[in-house]
Amino acid sequence: MAGSIVLAMVLLTIAFRAAAPREHQFVRDILAPQVEAGVLTTEEVEAVVDKKACKTYRKAAAHHRERRARKHLRHAILDLTHDVALDRGADTEAVQHARAEVTRLRALGEPASVR
Repeated sequence: MAGSIVLAMVLLTIAFRAAAPREHQFVRDILAPQVEAGVLTTEEVEAVVDKKACKTYRKAAAHHRERRARKHLRHAILDLTHDVALDRGADTEAVQHARAEVTRLRALGEPASVR
């Protein structure tokens, strides 16, 4: 019983690790027009898809408030990715709202906004 559970967990881990690079490339492809338009930076996109880049991106913040803002920014970028994919790249109201949210959260993370 325990052996089959361990085997199943190992197989699931292998499957998820094999699928992750393809999913990450899909996210990069979906967000490429947003990077070209200047809505996102390549550093932010990499922080969304790569675990190590995410950790580096968050730790590069000067203080706790900025690190939290970067964490929220990452979630907003994932929401933008979802909205762009759902609307098949069209510039809909949901996509515009997600872009505005990314811009708002980026402003919160800037050092000039710290009080």
